[in-house]
Parts: sequence; C-alpha cells; structure tokens
Amino acid sequence: MTGGSLVPALTLGIPGNAVTAVFIGGLTIHGLVPGPRLFTEHSEIVYTLILSLFLGNLAFAAIGLFAAPWVSRVVKMPSTILGPTIIIFSVIGSYVLRNSMFDVWLVLGPILETNLQCSLQISGGDWMIFLTSPLSYMIIALIALTLAYPFISRLCHRSGRRSKQEDGSS
Repeated sequence: MTGGSLVPALTLGIPGNAVTAVFIGGLTIHGLVPGPRLFTEHSEIVYTLILSLFLGNLAFAAIGLFAAPWVSRVVKMPSTILGPTIIIFSVIGSYVLRNSMFDVWLVLGPILETNLQCSLQISGGDWMIFLTSPLSYMIIALIALTLAYPFISRLCHRSGRRSKQEDGSS
C-alpha cells in the first residue's frame, strides 16, 4: 500500500485505492474507526503502524541498494529468455493462489489478448510470427502438455484401476 494513500485513509476514512479500502475494512472489523479520533483513542496502534512503515522503507532501501548490482543484470538478459520467463512465473503465480486455471485466465486473459492483437497487427495477420525460434516451439509444447496433463492423468488413473481390478479377479 502506498504511504500517500494511507494519510487520507487514517485521518478521514477515505481510501486512496482498492488496497487502502480493504485496509480500512480490516480496521473497522477490529473496532478501529478511521478518522481524527483514531489518533487520540488508539494512538499506540496508529503510531506503531507509522513506525513500522518507516522501518520497512528503510529496510527496503538497504536491501535495494545492496541487491541493485545483481538485480540490474535482468535488464541485460535477452528478451527471448526474459519474456517467456515472465509468462511462466505469471501463470504459476496466478494458478497457485487457489489452484485454479480460471484465475490464470481471469488475470492474464486481457494482457494476452492485447499482446496477441499487437503481434498480429505487426505481422500483418500472419500467425507464423509465433513460430520463429526453437524457444517458441518449446513453449508451445509446454503449453500443450500443460493442457493435456489432466486428460493423460485420468487415462493413466483409469488404466491403473482396471489392471488392479483384473489382478484381483484372477
């Protein structure tokens, strides 16, 4: 949550963004009503929150300065490796939230649609633009395996069950 949106949230009860609205809801659930009285009636909580944000920013700055030389190497990575890596982590991150492929389509669907449209406009509508390197073939194969995995596992599970039944009946 941004510190700037925290000021109107705590002092006036006005959320600056969706995260702050959830934060205000959490405060209200715990009996803390945002507004000027929050600072006088529950000052220990408010000032602890402010101090923790300050310490968190200091820690983040220290870690950021220390890690900057290594993190900056990401910029030097070729886009043919960086793009698929970002896609893979995005899909994994969307999926593991609730172990649902619906979440993947919900989160990444609009992004995928926009970029697919741009790619096809650049290529003049030629779908072969997606088959220009061995890496793209590998990604397509991984996608196909991912989509086929539930069906393959069901078939293997059924055939394993049948062989156990046949072994038990003899």
